Amino acid sequence: MVMNEPRRAVPGASAPPSGRDETAARLRTAVLRLAHGLRAPAERHDLTPSRLTALGVLSAHSPLRVGDLARSRLG
Repeated sequence: MVMNEPRRAVPGASAPPSGRDETAARLRTAVLRLAHGLRAPAERHDLTPSRLTALGVLSAHSPLRVGDLARSRLG
């Protein structure tokens, strides 16, 4: 296949994506990139998703006792 050559229709293949499908695909790509961008710095500092959640709860509701933190909605 030559680069920049238009794709030929494949028998039995689905129709080209609609505007909604294209928007959904672009949104999915953006969300995955955002999730990776948010996760990468935390992973460098050994912060698991659970630890990040606990820090978020403490940031919003500090001070908390350990038992109160455990009962908070971390799951």
